[in-house]
Amino acid sequence: MPKLSLLNIPVSATLDRVHPKAQHYLYHPWRDSWKPALPVIFLTLMALFLVCRWKRAALGFAIEKQPNLMFAVACTLLLWLVGALVFNHSEWRVNEHFNSFPRSLVSTFLYLAGFSDYVLLTSGGQQFAQIAK
Repeated sequence: MPKLSLLNIPVSATLDRVHPKAQHYLYHPWRDSWKPALPVIFLTLMALFLVCRWKRAALGFAIEKQPNLMFAVACTLLLWLVGALVFNHSEWRVNEHFNSFPRSLVSTFLYLAGFSDYVLLTSGGQQFAQIAK
């Protein structure tokens, strides 16, 4: 039986008889979160690839000269992605800022960087935020 996404309330099977497109109003992660974000993700990755290919020699020289900086950037990006996954997993049912992974990426950046006044509602999210900060 399907459930309303944030409220975790079962939806009656009679809803399909009342409205023919009732399944469209239920939350589906692929259709509602990932599908609209795919063009942005693809264009961003393509732009990064082209810039890295174009500036390959300068980028290689910078990595040789400052390897710790590249390590710090990679670890920061990894922390951001893991943080978004953890916040999405622990907060998606109760917090609208973390109810999908693409939205969780933006909210995680804003929360961990201190640019927002978001409040984490679950104990798991709060514990991870303390560790990540």
